[in-house]
Amino acid sequence: MAVLAVVVFAWAPLARAASAVVVAPGAPARAQPTETAAVLQTYSAGDKVFVSPEVTSGFRRIALPGKQIGFIRDDDVRVAGAPAPVQPLSTAHPLFIVKDLDQLADLTKDDALLGPRARDLVHNNHLAAGVGIGAGVASLLIAPLALVFTNTDCVGSGSTQLCQQAPNFTFGYIAAGVLLVGGLIALGIATSADNPIDILNTWNQRHPDRPLTLAPAAVAPPDPSPPLDMTPPPPPPPMPIPGVDFPMGPPPN
Repeated sequence: MAVLAVVVFAWAPLARAASAVVVAPGAPARAQPTETAAVLQTYSAGDKVFVSPEVTSGFRRIALPGKQIGFIRDDDVRVAGAPAPVQPLSTAHPLFIVKDLDQLADLTKDDALLGPRARDLVHNNHLAAGVGIGAGVASLLIAPLALVFTNTDCVGSGSTQLCQQAPNFTFGYIAAGVLLVGGLIALGIATSADNPIDILNTWNQRHPDRPLTLAPAAVAPPDPSPPLDMTPPPPPPPMPIPGVDFPMGPPPN
């Protein structure tokens, strides 16, 4: 009976043939409605064909040259007037969290535009940090010299002259100047560097399949201790006066 049904299905006239378009490249038309049947003809995507309106076992009959009938998978054609298949929603690309500037430079190194910008940003930040640290170390080394190379301050003359050693504040001024100038230079280098947010935004526009974002700032957890009770204590009760015997309260009228 199964063989008879296939024969009847195959040779039934395509009186109600429907126009269709092949949507799968290399779609085969087979001799039987099975995946293992012999291939009679192969179609390219976009070829216009005539198929049967009904679908049996996932196949439609298809009109072949020479008045032959073949079978083509229903998924390989789209019948005229039928709605286009709904495409599955693509999963959003996960954000890659950038933890520091060195990682940003490593992730963007393949981009001819953003790679050099990220490397310059890392270089400038390292340079600014080096200048700031160097100025701080130099200031710490210079400041103690004020106690080594002291000044001698004397008051009076002759046998009544009094002298004492005083710090040489010149070295203190030099140390403060080195720290100030070094800090200003480091700040200028850091502010002249590229903005990492601009690099990230440009990267996400140029590479939407590999979006990047900065790591969120750490937020301190809430303090679990209860709030302090700021209610003032009640006033102390009135003290009795020795030798006086009367009720403590408002005087009578």
